[in-house]
Amino acid sequence: MEQSGPRNFRRPNGRPAACDPCRARKVACDHTRPICKRCLRGRQRGSKCVYSESALPSSSVSTSPAQQVASAGPKPAFKVAPPGIRRPQRRRAPVRRGYLGFTSFSSVLEETVQSLSMVNGSTPDYSQHTAGPRVVEGEVRFSDLPLPLQEMAMYVLSCLPGQSNAHMAFNKTPHKIQDHFYLGVDRVSESVTEIFVMLAKHDERATLEAVAEFLCANTALPLPDVHTSAIDHIEQFTGQNLRWESLGLLWAHLERVGDLINAMRTRRVVWLDDRPDHEASQTCLTYCVELSKYFSAGNDLLLDISRRQGTLISIFDGDANLSCAYVTGATASMLSYLGLHVLKNPDGYQPSSCSENKRRLFAQVFSGDKLSVAFTGRPPLISRRYCSTSLLLDLPDEVLSLDQETITRAAASLDSKGWNTDGAVYSATVIRARYICAVVRDELLEMALVPDQDIPREQILAVREKQIAVFADFPPALHFYPSNLADPSVATPVLHSQLMVKLEHLQNLFFADRLLRLSPSSHDMGDIVLTSFDLLSVALLFWTHKDRFAATSQHFEWLVIAYAVPAGGILCQELLQPSFNSTHPSDPRVSRSSIVQKLSLLVGFLDWVHPSAANGDMCVDCKVIIERVLNEHLNAAQRVESDGPGWLAKEMEWEGFQTQLDFNLELLDTFDWLRTDGS
Repeated sequence: MEQSGPRNFRRPNGRPAACDPCRARKVACDHTRPICKRCLRGRQRGSKCVYSESALPSSSVSTSPAQQVASAGPKPAFKVAPPGIRRPQRRRAPVRRGYLGFTSFSSVLEETVQSLSMVNGSTPDYSQHTAGPRVVEGEVRFSDLPLPLQEMAMYVLSCLPGQSNAHMAFNKTPHKIQDHFYLGVDRVSESVTEIFVMLAKHDERATLEAVAEFLCANTALPLPDVHTSAIDHIEQFTGQNLRWESLGLLWAHLERVGDLINAMRTRRVVWLDDRPDHEASQTCLTYCVELSKYFSAGNDLLLDISRRQGTLISIFDGDANLSCAYVTGATASMLSYLGLHVLKNPDGYQPSSCSENKRRLFAQVFSGDKLSVAFTGRPPLISRRYCSTSLLLDLPDEVLSLDQETITRAAASLDSKGWNTDGAVYSATVIRARYICAVVRDELLEMALVPDQDIPREQILAVREKQIAVFADFPPALHFYPSNLADPSVATPVLHSQLMVKLEHLQNLFFADRLLRLSPSSHDMGDIVLTSFDLLSVALLFWTHKDRFAATSQHFEWLVIAYAVPAGGILCQELLQPSFNSTHPSDPRVSRSSIVQKLSLLVGFLDWVHPSAANGDMCVDCKVIIERVLNEHLNAAQRVESDGPGWLAKEMEWEGFQTQLDFNLELLDTFDWLRTDGS
């Protein structure tokens, strides 16, 4: 009876057979399957590595999936199997265990390996990242895939340009943006166009099935996360190597989910006939992730797509939704599985496109986790206590897309802390700043979420001072000044980034002030009124200048709830129970009149959010509450002098009031005074 499973071909002398390229070149082969390490390091990236059953010439050996999809130039002729003629083979990626830490079983094995090396004088070839059968060969037949995957694949492909259910179109306008992400999107767009043009004469259903098989076969191949340049990396998921992750990039780019700088730039993929369909884009991006996970054990590109998927779901479904929790949880798990949380720079670290991309991904996922925790009040998925990844360098995307020598020169021009010295704001600049704020926020959230602990006031003040210090240490180009709004030399993406970094800083101060306010030993409002006034003022700039920030208007609904509403709650309390008369003694900008003006603008901002939006219900409730506070305050202003500044809070009856807000994080719940059982 024939034995099933992978076949381990051996030579007549019993030794494992070498792969065809190593045998032809008469060099040593390490016999690693499906691709030996020598071939993987070679120029073809393992695309020619084949283990033949016999020593026949390579021309007589059946082609492997890597050969079928090998790239032959910048714009290769595709070798997709035409419908009904030939189907591509699949060679699944090696079984991976992922990153295994100190407490895992592998740590003991590694110690044993080191002991063996001391005894034998050599180190055995041992890897904790692979296990089990290394080769699983077969065919990717569309009809053999699970029915849900078939439906996912057909839906995603039918939504691409030129198809029956197309939702997007490729922007062919020339551009000068040369960063890694834009180059990748352009190359994926070209690849998709080429593959459908080549199969245009076939029936649509058969064409989509052939393309799906092609993508599945490629996705099943390992995506090396070590490459010498950004161009090498892009070639691994474009052209003949097009994958499901590649299509996910298109949908993420279409929805402007990525980083703050790229979100404001001209898109290379646009909505067909300028008719957005956010439900379709969210569905397609989700399907691309699911298809990729089915064939792949995980890679940096899939992690990036999963991160962008989480951002998109948080925008349209809301952070509190279970679907958002699933995606963010999967993203955090993939991050630690790939070991991106323990990438500490070695001595003499030389940055590369690959290494900096990994550090960028870690910083973005970590920062996103802190934003989610601040919004939902749920425990963090990633803690700074378990992470040792070094901070990414402030290098331009355009530089990371060039050769290693250029990257090395650019890194040498940075200051001692890793910031650029040319006074510019790059994507890396903003990601660095937000990550630094996120690390401080992790400390504050730890104080807020750990139950039954008495946090010393001095400890809270120390973290607050740390936030002030790190913000002051940011490059001048990252700091927002009111004059920037009228300065035409400040580009909109830069202004948008300055405002977001300012909001991150102010929210950290807000959390610290809230912790101080909620402390049992505190009896005054302290600086929280001033912090709330500044936080609300900056958040409102997105509303008062919404035409300038129209490209990211889909983020406004989240922004108003995350930043503006909690600050508005504190200012409402100040109107009800004043802590100062007329003008604040520490800041003349803050007065009864200015607070009323800011809250009135906030009502307009909340009214702009459609009730059907992800956080629409909460926006409606907030608007009703703030309007009532303003009405009571303005209508009864004449009684303040005779009855005292706190009379309004005493006479306003909130019992039985139907509108109640339910913030999951206590630090954001600045409307707790509405509840009759709470104050």
